[in-house]
Amino acid sequence: MKEELERLRKEAKTETISYAKVAAQPAVAVRSEAEKKIAMRKEDNTIFITCDKAATGKKVQEELTRVLNPRTAKVRINRMRTAGKALIIEAASKQDLEKIKNHEQVKKHFKCELPRKRKPLVIIYDVASADKEEDVIEDIRSQNFEHMTAEQFAEAFKVRFRTGPRGRSTVHYVVEVSPEIRNVLVRSKIYVGFSALNAKDYIVVPKCMKCQDLGHVAKHCAKEMACSHCGEMHERKNCGKVEQPKTCIPCKSRGKGNCGKEQRDCPTHKMLVDRLIQKTDYGN
Repeated sequence: MKEELERLRKEAKTETISYAKVAAQPAVAVRSEAEKKIAMRKEDNTIFITCDKAATGKKVQEELTRVLNPRTAKVRINRMRTAGKALIIEAASKQDLEKIKNHEQVKKHFKCELPRKRKPLVIIYDVASADKEEDVIEDIRSQNFEHMTAEQFAEAFKVRFRTGPRGRSTVHYVVEVSPEIRNVLVRSKIYVGFSALNAKDYIVVPKCMKCQDLGHVAKHCAKEMACSHCGEMHERKNCGKVEQPKTCIPCKSRGKGNCGKEQRDCPTHKMLVDRLIQKTDYGN
């Protein structure tokens, strides 16, 4: 009996040590597909240049090429294009971008602006429906971002809308945040009251329920109504081609043919997701 107790005591000690070692190891975060795309996004080295003396982008280009010599300025430029009254330059790197902005003649005669990007959207899951929005916001600030004042946090964290099934005890918050806050929210638990919640990047390409295309909603659609199954001009309930494979309207409308895939695997949908990521400020 004594030997058996000693054996059990040793086994318990071994299990405790083993668990302690595992618990002491750093947690390895599994990145979502969206996080991978964000991490691999192309570096944006674009600048918009305008000039009071020039009424068109073409004129801006003419004026700029008179004062900026890429060889003497040691500037690498991938390409230039015009849009309205602006000249858009894509430089090879951030350093080249800075050389253009800080060029003496460019600073003197031109106005340089970086592209305006939207703030990231994040979805916070399973917030208690009964909790007041202002209380949820204050809990998130005080329990996760205590270094920020209420004013600083209000500027960097804004609730855009709620989503999720109706009539449930929890709801999901979609929030617009600064890049710094986004990085914390998607990489760790969010403490709200007595709960620890999860969050993910909210990257949704809008879909029009009128023309069935992607990138806009029915309210702003100037196209004709289309069937969601075949893409022809009738309602889905009147479609005579339901036995045939579904048409991918976003691909077809862009001359890509029918991809025959679900929306998440559709090449047009993936392209629009990538474009949305590129237009969002995720910081460095």
